[in-house]
Amino acid sequence: MYKNNQNVEIRRSQMKKVILISLILVLGLAANGWADLILPLDTQFGDPLPPPGGTPPWLTATFTDVTPGTVTLKLDAAGLYGNEKVGEWSFNFNPGKDETSLIFTYVSGKAADTPIEIDEDKLKADGDGWYDIMFEWTGYLYDNDQVVYTITGIAGLTAADFKFFSKPGGGEGTYLSAAHVQSIGTGSTSAWIGADNTGNGGGGQEVPEPSTLLLIGTGLLGLGLYGRGKFRK
Repeated sequence: MYKNNQNVEIRRSQMKKVILISLILVLGLAANGWADLILPLDTQFGDPLPPPGGTPPWLTATFTDVTPGTVTLKLDAAGLYGNEKVGEWSFNFNPGKDETSLIFTYVSGKAADTPIEIDEDKLKADGDGWYDIMFEWTGYLYDNDQVVYTITGIAGLTAADFKFFSKPGGGEGTYLSAAHVQSIGTGSTSAWIGADNTGNGGGGQEVPEPSTLLLIGTGLLGLGLYGRGKFRK
């Protein structure tokens, strides 16, 4: 009887170690950016002109970790209205890494002009900040247009590497991303919009991937059920 109790305690101790290791792995994944980075452009800045007519966010950029060193970027113009169009959209990058090594590979949608401009703190949006990466369209992005790219070229690249603010350049302040919307309303007015850091906009939301959470949750549940069954024997 004593030996059986001892075996149960050993199995319990082993199961606790397995669960602890699993939790450490989960926290490690979270710390290393296993998430979508969503940048909703829902703040107007610059001249006090009418904002775009659609419901904000007018534009949304989603960076998604695929594998270590590989990120996908989806640019979505679903919030524009009528004839509104975007010809310029800028982003920032981790200043601790070399942005000139980034490789953008077109996947689908309305491709931007090539080459995509990359120049640290040299690409200006209106009078309100300097950016590192700029997409331009001579044919413009219109309501419901999308484009998808795969980004590689840097070891250890993650979606979180694009969650940085622009270098101040006068005007209202700095933004995580900025774009120029043209043909607003019945006239020919335009406005600059951004993903801000004031709490008015999203400010960059990191959302765990559902598939990752499902796998982790299923694995931990399976360990628990396995351990429970072993203890009953």
